[in-house]
Amino acid sequence: MDQNPPSSSDRCDIVTVQPVSIIDHIIKVPDMLSMKELIHSSDDVGGSRPVSAEELKTILSKAASYESRPGGSASNVLRTLASFVGHGGGRVKGKIVGAMGADEWGALFEQSMKDKGVDTSCLYEKQGNTGCCCVVTCNEMRTMRTMFENAAKLTPENLTIEHIRGARYVFVSLYCFYQQGLVEKIVELGQAAGCHIVCDLASWDIVEKFGDRLLNILEKSPVEICFCNEDEAKKVAMIGQDCVNPTIETGAQCLLDHGASKVIVTQGKDGSSLFYKDGDDGVIRFHQEAYKVESIEDVTGAGDAFSAGVLWGLLQGFELTTALRLGSLSGSAVIQCMGADISPEKWAWFYDTLQLDASVVPRNTTDQII
Repeated sequence: MDQNPPSSSDRCDIVTVQPVSIIDHIIKVPDMLSMKELIHSSDDVGGSRPVSAEELKTILSKAASYESRPGGSASNVLRTLASFVGHGGGRVKGKIVGAMGADEWGALFEQSMKDKGVDTSCLYEKQGNTGCCCVVTCNEMRTMRTMFENAAKLTPENLTIEHIRGARYVFVSLYCFYQQGLVEKIVELGQAAGCHIVCDLASWDIVEKFGDRLLNILEKSPVEICFCNEDEAKKVAMIGQDCVNPTIETGAQCLLDHGASKVIVTQGKDGSSLFYKDGDDGVIRFHQEAYKVESIEDVTGAGDAFSAGVLWGLLQGFELTTALRLGSLSGSAVIQCMGADISPEKWAWFYDTLQLDASVVPRNTTDQII
Protein backbone atom coordinates (compact mmCIF):
# COMPACT_ATOMS: atom_id res chain seq x y z
CA MET A 1 0.00 0.00 0.00
CA ASP A 2 1.23 3.48 -0.91
CA GLN A 3 2.48 5.19 2.24
CA ASN A 4 3.01 8.65 0.76
CA PRO A 5 0.84 11.37 2.28
CA PRO A 6 -1.93 12.79 0.10
CA SER A 7 -1.70 15.99 -1.87
CA SER A 8 -2.68 19.11 0.07
CA SER A 9 -5.32 19.69 -2.62
CA ASP A 10 -7.29 16.73 -1.23
CA ARG A 11 -10.03 18.29 0.90
CA CYS A 12 -12.41 16.63 3.32
CA ASP A 13 -14.81 17.53 6.10
CA ILE A 14 -13.09 15.63 8.89
CA VAL A 15 -9.93 13.63 9.57
CA THR A 16 -9.59 11.13 12.41
CA VAL A 17 -6.40 9.41 13.52
CA GLN A 18 -6.48 5.83 14.81
CA PRO A 19 -2.93 4.58 15.37
CA VAL A 20 -4.02 0.95 15.79
CA SER A 21 -6.89 -0.57 13.80
CA ILE A 22 -9.10 -2.58 16.14
CA ILE A 23 -11.68 -5.32 15.84
CA ASP A 24 -14.20 -5.45 18.68
CA HIS A 25 -15.30 -8.88 19.90
CA ILE A 26 -18.62 -7.99 21.52
CA ILE A 27 -19.81 -10.25 24.35
CA LYS A 28 -23.26 -9.69 25.79
CA VAL A 29 -23.78 -10.96 29.35
CA PRO A 30 -27.00 -11.10 31.41
CA ASP A 31 -25.83 -9.31 34.56
CA MET A 32 -22.97 -7.51 36.29
CA LEU A 33 -21.87 -10.63 38.17
CA SER A 34 -21.30 -12.39 34.84
CA MET A 35 -19.31 -9.40 33.62
CA LYS A 36 -17.07 -9.41 36.69
CA GLU A 37 -16.48 -13.15 36.42
CA LEU A 38 -15.64 -12.92 32.74
CA ILE A 39 -13.04 -10.17 33.13
CA HIS A 40 -11.66 -11.47 36.45
CA SER A 41 -12.33 -8.18 38.20
CA SER A 42 -14.74 -6.66 40.67
CA ASP A 43 -13.41 -3.13 40.98
CA ASP A 44 -12.85 -1.73 37.48
CA VAL A 45 -15.90 -2.66 35.45
CA GLY A 46 -16.87 0.03 32.99
CA GLY A 47 -13.31 0.98 32.14
CA SER A 48 -10.81 0.14 29.44
CA ARG A 49 -7.32 -1.26 29.88
CA PRO A 50 -4.75 -3.16 27.79
CA VAL A 51 -4.39 -6.93 28.23
CA SER A 52 -2.05 -9.59 26.90
CA ALA A 53 -2.93 -11.88 24.02
CA GLU A 54 -3.29 -14.71 26.53
CA GLU A 55 -5.75 -12.73 28.68
CA LEU A 56 -7.80 -11.83 25.61
CA LYS A 57 -7.86 -15.47 24.52
CA THR A 58 -9.01 -16.54 28.00
CA ILE A 59 -11.92 -14.08 27.99
CA LEU A 60 -13.06 -15.18 24.53
CA SER A 61 -12.77 -18.87 25.44
CA LYS A 62 -15.05 -18.35 28.46
CA ALA A 63 -17.67 -16.39 26.52
CA ALA A 64 -20.75 -18.28 25.39
CA SER A 65 -20.68 -16.37 22.09
CA TYR A 66 -19.46 -13.11 20.61
CA GLU A 67 -19.73 -10.96 17.50
CA SER A 68 -16.73 -9.41 15.74
CA ARG A 69 -17.10 -5.86 14.42
CA PRO A 70 -14.71 -3.02 13.46
CA GLY A 71 -14.01 -0.81 16.48
CA GLY A 72 -12.07 2.11 17.85
CA SER A 73 -13.53 5.50 18.70
CA ALA A 74 -12.06 7.33 15.68
CA SER A 75 -13.34 4.80 13.14
CA ASN A 76 -16.74 4.50 14.86
CA VAL A 77 -17.24 8.27 14.59
CA LEU A 78 -16.24 8.28 10.92
CA ARG A 79 -18.46 5.36 9.90
CA THR A 80 -21.47 6.97 11.57
CA LEU A 81 -20.71 10.38 10.09
CA ALA A 82 -20.38 8.89 6.63
CA SER A 83 -23.80 7.24 6.99
CA PHE A 84 -25.72 10.49 7.51
CA VAL A 85 -27.56 11.96 4.53
CA GLY A 86 -27.22 15.74 4.39
CA HIS A 87 -28.64 18.58 2.32
CA GLY A 88 -29.62 17.36 -1.14
CA GLY A 89 -28.41 13.85 -0.37
CA GLY A 90 -24.85 14.99 0.30
CA ARG A 91 -22.52 12.87 2.42
CA VAL A 92 -19.75 13.83 4.82
CA LYS A 93 -16.26 13.40 3.35
CA GLY A 94 -14.20 11.70 6.03
CA LYS A 95 -10.67 10.32 6.07
CA ILE A 96 -8.99 7.97 8.52
CA VAL A 97 -5.24 8.06 9.12
CA GLY A 98 -3.84 4.97 10.80
CA ALA A 99 -2.21 1.56 10.60
CA MET A 100 -3.46 -1.99 10.22
CA GLY A 101 -1.90 -5.43 10.19
CA ALA A 102 -1.60 -7.57 7.06
CA ASP A 103 -4.16 -10.05 8.38
CA GLU A 104 -7.83 -10.94 8.03
CA TRP A 105 -8.86 -8.54 10.78
CA GLY A 106 -7.05 -5.68 9.06
CA ALA A 107 -8.83 -6.51 5.81
CA LEU A 108 -12.19 -6.54 7.63
CA PHE A 109 -11.44 -3.20 9.27
CA GLU A 110 -10.42 -1.53 6.02
CA GLN A 111 -13.36 -2.90 4.05
CA SER A 112 -15.83 -1.74 6.70
CA MET A 113 -14.54 1.81 6.31
CA LYS A 114 -14.67 1.65 2.51
CA ASP A 115 -18.21 0.27 2.61
CA LYS A 116 -19.30 3.45 4.42
CA GLY A 117 -17.53 5.68 1.92
CA VAL A 118 -14.63 6.65 4.20
CA ASP A 119 -11.32 7.57 2.52
CA THR A 120 -8.82 4.86 3.53
CA SER A 121 -5.92 6.06 1.37
CA CYS A 122 -4.00 6.90 4.56
CA LEU A 123 -4.79 3.63 6.37
CA TYR A 124 -1.39 2.00 6.02
CA GLU A 125 -0.58 -1.71 6.11
CA LYS A 126 2.38 -2.11 8.47
CA GLN A 127 4.29 -4.92 10.11
CA GLY A 128 2.40 -6.43 13.03
CA ASN A 129 -1.13 -7.49 13.90
CA THR A 130 -4.44 -5.69 13.85
CA GLY A 131 -5.52 -4.90 17.41
CA CYS A 132 -8.42 -6.70 19.12
CA CYS A 133 -10.73 -5.68 21.95
CA CYS A 134 -13.12 -7.70 24.09
CA VAL A 135 -16.17 -5.52 24.73
CA VAL A 136 -18.27 -7.04 27.51
CA THR A 137 -21.68 -5.40 27.61
CA CYS A 138 -24.63 -5.59 29.98
CA ASN A 139 -27.57 -3.18 29.73
CA GLU A 140 -26.08 0.32 30.12
CA MET A 141 -22.59 -0.84 31.17
CA ARG A 142 -19.67 -1.98 29.06
CA THR A 143 -16.12 -3.00 29.95
CA MET A 144 -13.27 -3.17 27.43
CA ARG A 145 -10.08 -5.20 27.42
CA THR A 146 -7.82 -4.31 24.49
CA MET A 147 -4.89 -6.31 23.10
CA PHE A 148 -2.11 -4.31 21.40
CA GLU A 149 0.66 -6.97 21.50
CA ASN A 150 2.75 -6.82 18.32
CA ALA A 151 0.17 -4.46 16.84
CA ALA A 152 0.81 -2.49 13.66
CA LYS A 153 1.01 1.12 14.85
CA LEU A 154 1.09 4.61 13.42
CA THR A 155 3.78 6.66 15.15
CA PRO A 156 4.05 10.45 15.45
CA GLU A 157 6.90 10.32 12.93
CA ASN A 158 4.51 8.83 10.34
CA LEU A 159 2.11 11.77 10.62
CA THR A 160 2.58 14.93 8.53
CA ILE A 161 0.56 18.08 7.97
CA GLU A 162 -0.38 16.80 4.50
CA HIS A 163 -2.49 14.10 6.17
CA ILE A 164 -4.59 16.82 7.80
CA ARG A 165 -4.40 19.88 5.58
CA GLY A 166 -7.71 20.73 3.92
CA ALA A 167 -9.91 19.21 6.64
CA ARG A 168 -12.47 21.34 8.47
CA TYR A 169 -12.32 19.23 11.64
CA VAL A 170 -9.74 16.95 13.26
CA PHE A 171 -11.14 14.43 15.74
CA VAL A 172 -8.71 13.23 18.42
CA SER A 173 -9.49 10.31 20.72
CA LEU A 174 -7.36 10.24 23.86
CA TYR A 175 -6.80 6.53 23.28
CA CYS A 176 -4.00 7.97 21.11
CA PHE A 177 -2.16 8.73 24.37
CA TYR A 178 -1.06 5.09 24.37
CA GLN A 179 1.24 6.06 21.48
CA GLN A 180 3.78 8.43 23.06
CA GLY A 181 3.61 11.94 21.66
CA LEU A 182 0.84 11.24 19.14
CA VAL A 183 -1.93 13.37 20.66
CA GLU A 184 0.44 16.32 20.91
CA LYS A 185 1.47 15.83 17.26
CA ILE A 186 -2.12 15.62 16.00
CA VAL A 187 -3.12 18.79 17.85
CA GLU A 188 0.00 20.63 16.67
CA LEU A 189 -0.62 19.72 13.02
CA GLY A 190 -4.33 20.44 13.28
CA GLN A 191 -3.61 23.89 14.64
CA ALA A 192 -1.02 24.56 11.92
CA ALA A 193 -3.50 23.45 9.24
CA GLY A 194 -6.21 25.77 10.58
CA CYS A 195 -8.61 22.96 11.52
CA HIS A 196 -11.23 22.90 14.24
CA ILE A 197 -9.85 20.49 16.85
CA VAL A 198 -12.28 18.19 18.65
CA CYS A 199 -11.16 15.95 21.50
CA ASP A 200 -12.82 12.87 23.01
CA LEU A 201 -11.66 11.88 26.51
CA ALA A 202 -12.12 8.15 25.68
CA SER A 203 -12.41 6.53 29.13
CA TRP A 204 -12.15 7.41 32.81
CA ASP A 205 -9.00 5.30 33.20
CA ILE A 206 -7.40 7.10 30.24
CA VAL A 207 -8.09 10.39 32.03
CA GLU A 208 -6.73 8.95 35.26
CA LYS A 209 -3.49 7.92 33.55
CA PHE A 210 -2.99 10.84 31.18
CA GLY A 211 -5.08 13.66 32.69
CA ASP A 212 -2.12 15.94 33.40
CA ARG A 213 -0.98 15.70 29.77
CA LEU A 214 -4.50 16.48 28.59
CA LEU A 215 -4.72 19.64 30.71
CA ASN A 216 -1.27 20.71 29.52
CA ILE A 217 -2.37 20.34 25.88
CA LEU A 218 -5.53 22.38 26.53
CA GLU A 219 -3.46 25.21 28.00
CA LYS A 220 -1.29 25.42 24.88
CA SER A 221 -3.69 24.59 22.03
CA PRO A 222 -7.11 25.79 20.83
CA VAL A 223 -9.38 22.78 21.38
CA GLU A 224 -12.89 23.72 20.27
CA ILE A 225 -14.88 20.87 21.86
CA CYS A 226 -14.08 18.30 24.54
CA PHE A 227 -16.47 15.33 24.56
CA CYS A 228 -16.64 13.26 27.74
CA ASN A 229 -19.03 11.21 29.85
CA GLU A 230 -19.89 11.74 33.51
CA ASP A 231 -17.12 9.49 34.88
CA GLU A 232 -14.50 11.16 32.69
CA ALA A 233 -15.64 14.65 33.69
CA LYS A 234 -15.49 13.76 37.38
CA LYS A 235 -12.03 12.23 36.95
CA VAL A 236 -10.82 15.48 35.34
CA ALA A 237 -12.08 17.40 38.39
CA MET A 238 -10.21 15.04 40.71
CA ILE A 239 -6.96 15.50 38.78
CA GLY A 240 -7.16 19.17 37.84
CA GLN A 241 -8.88 20.60 40.91
CA ASP A 242 -8.24 17.96 43.60
CA CYS A 243 -12.00 17.62 44.13
CA VAL A 244 -13.00 15.18 46.85
CA ASN A 245 -16.63 15.13 45.69
CA PRO A 246 -16.35 15.83 41.96
CA THR A 247 -19.33 16.63 39.73
CA ILE A 248 -19.74 17.03 36.01
CA GLU A 249 -19.95 20.78 36.64
CA THR A 250 -16.54 20.90 38.36
CA GLY A 251 -15.07 18.70 35.63
CA ALA A 252 -16.42 20.91 32.86
CA GLN A 253 -15.21 24.02 34.72
CA CYS A 254 -11.72 22.53 34.94
CA LEU A 255 -11.57 21.77 31.19
CA LEU A 256 -12.83 25.27 30.35
CA ASP A 257 -10.38 26.91 32.76
CA HIS A 258 -7.51 25.07 31.07
CA GLY A 259 -8.50 26.29 27.63
CA ALA A 260 -11.26 24.19 26.07
CA SER A 261 -13.79 26.40 24.26
CA LYS A 262 -16.74 24.10 24.91
CA VAL A 263 -17.34 20.92 26.90
CA ILE A 264 -20.08 18.39 26.15
CA VAL A 265 -20.81 15.78 28.82
CA THR A 266 -22.96 12.74 28.01
CA GLN A 267 -25.09 11.51 30.92
CA GLY A 268 -26.69 8.30 29.67
CA LYS A 269 -30.44 8.20 30.22
CA ASP A 270 -30.23 11.68 31.78
CA GLY A 271 -29.23 13.23 28.45
CA SER A 272 -26.25 15.50 27.87
CA SER A 273 -25.00 18.96 28.83
CA LEU A 274 -23.10 21.63 26.93
CA PHE A 275 -20.86 23.97 28.97
CA TYR A 276 -19.14 27.12 27.72
CA LYS A 277 -17.96 30.46 29.06
CA ASP A 278 -19.84 33.60 28.13
CA GLY A 279 -17.83 36.62 29.17
CA ASP A 280 -18.73 37.98 32.59
CA ASP A 281 -21.69 35.62 32.92
CA GLY A 282 -19.42 32.75 33.90
CA VAL A 283 -20.15 29.24 32.69
CA ILE A 284 -23.35 28.69 30.70
CA ARG A 285 -25.00 25.26 30.70
CA PHE A 286 -27.45 23.94 28.12
CA HIS A 287 -29.07 20.60 28.92
CA GLN A 288 -30.45 18.18 26.34
CA GLU A 289 -32.82 15.40 27.38
CA ALA A 290 -32.19 11.88 26.07
CA TYR A 291 -34.56 10.38 23.51
CA LYS A 292 -36.54 7.47 24.91
CA VAL A 293 -36.08 4.04 23.35
CA GLU A 294 -38.09 0.87 23.81
CA SER A 295 -35.09 -1.25 24.79
CA ILE A 296 -31.30 -1.09 24.98
CA GLU A 297 -29.46 -3.73 22.98
CA ASP A 298 -25.85 -2.63 23.53
CA VAL A 299 -24.16 0.61 24.60
CA THR A 300 -20.98 -0.01 22.58
CA GLY A 301 -20.24 3.10 20.52
CA ALA A 302 -22.99 5.20 22.12
CA GLY A 303 -20.63 8.08 22.84
CA ASP A 304 -19.09 7.81 19.37
CA ALA A 305 -22.50 7.95 17.66
CA PHE A 306 -23.39 10.93 19.86
CA SER A 307 -20.18 12.75 18.84
CA ALA A 308 -20.84 11.92 15.19
CA GLY A 309 -24.35 13.39 15.43
CA VAL A 310 -23.04 16.62 16.96
CA LEU A 311 -20.31 16.94 14.33
CA TRP A 312 -22.76 16.19 11.53
CA GLY A 313 -25.00 18.99 12.78
CA LEU A 314 -22.09 21.43 12.85
CA LEU A 315 -21.02 20.38 9.34
CA GLN A 316 -24.60 21.07 8.19
CA GLY A 317 -24.29 24.60 9.57
CA PHE A 318 -26.59 24.23 12.60
CA GLU A 319 -26.05 25.91 15.96
CA LEU A 320 -24.30 23.79 18.59
CA THR A 321 -27.47 23.44 20.67
CA THR A 322 -29.26 21.98 17.65
CA ALA A 323 -26.26 19.74 16.93
CA LEU A 324 -26.51 18.49 20.52
CA ARG A 325 -30.06 17.29 19.86
CA LEU A 326 -28.88 15.47 16.74
CA GLY A 327 -26.15 13.81 18.79
CA SER A 328 -28.70 12.72 21.39
CA LEU A 329 -30.84 11.21 18.65
CA SER A 330 -28.00 9.31 16.94
CA GLY A 331 -26.74 8.05 20.31
CA SER A 332 -30.23 6.75 21.08
CA ALA A 333 -30.33 5.03 17.69
CA VAL A 334 -27.10 3.06 18.14
CA ILE A 335 -27.92 1.70 21.61
CA GLN A 336 -30.83 -0.15 20.00
CA CYS A 337 -28.29 -2.12 17.90
CA MET A 338 -25.52 -4.62 18.58
CA GLY A 339 -22.15 -2.97 18.03
CA ALA A 340 -21.15 0.57 17.12
CA ASP A 341 -22.97 0.81 13.76
CA ILE A 342 -26.57 1.96 13.41
CA SER A 343 -28.67 -0.64 11.56
CA PRO A 344 -30.82 0.33 8.53
CA GLU A 345 -33.92 -0.15 10.68
CA LYS A 346 -32.67 2.27 13.32
CA TRP A 347 -31.53 4.79 10.70
CA ALA A 348 -35.17 4.78 9.58
CA TRP A 349 -36.15 5.37 13.23
CA PHE A 350 -33.65 8.26 13.39
CA TYR A 351 -35.06 10.04 10.34
CA ASP A 352 -38.69 9.35 11.33
CA THR A 353 -38.03 10.88 14.75
CA LEU A 354 -36.14 13.78 13.19
CA GLN A 355 -39.09 14.51 10.93
CA LEU A 356 -41.58 14.41 13.79
CA ASP A 357 -39.59 16.42 16.33
CA ALA A 358 -39.73 20.08 15.33
CA SER A 359 -37.50 20.95 18.30
CA VAL A 360 -34.50 19.27 16.67
CA VAL A 361 -34.28 21.43 13.54
CA PRO A 362 -36.76 23.80 11.85
CA ARG A 363 -39.42 21.92 9.89
CA ASN A 364 -38.39 23.35 6.51
CA THR A 365 -34.75 22.40 7.20
CA THR A 366 -35.76 18.87 8.19
CA ASP A 367 -37.48 18.44 4.83
CA GLN A 368 -34.20 19.31 3.12
CA ILE A 369 -32.27 16.72 5.13
CA ILE A 370 -34.63 13.77 4.76
